[in-house]
Amino acid sequence: MNANNYMTKDQVAQLGEQLATNYLIHNAWTIIDRNWSCRLGEIDIIAYNGSLKTLAFVEVRTLIRTSPWRAEDSIRVAKQKRIARAARLWLSAYHTLRLTLRFDIIAVTAPSTPTPQIRHYPAAFTPPQLLL
Repeated sequence: MNANNYMTKDQVAQLGEQLATNYLIHNAWTIIDRNWSCRLGEIDIIAYNGSLKTLAFVEVRTLIRTSPWRAEDSIRVAKQKRIARAARLWLSAYHTLRLTLRFDIIAVTAPSTPTPQIRHYPAAFTPPQLLL
């Protein structure tokens, strides 16, 4: 899918999340939820990998053109805390078996070419224990 400079911020986010979802599915992940939100924040993708027995809370960042900035660098500590708090609430609402939990980042660069670049950072950050 081609991206261009006329996309809105929401369209860019949707494009990146769809590309990230496709990437995860292609790599043996099952998508449990997308864009799950609560009063504490939002989680872009919640995915499960049965062979790893791992549940991943995935933050997706997307750029529509090549930039000196890396999309993944925009996820600061405050954002990590919001994701962790939302994950805690999700876990309390949806009882899960004992699984390894992790917080991943998927960075997507979708320039005006047919091939987007997808970078997956498993266990990209670990929230403070008090938050999870």
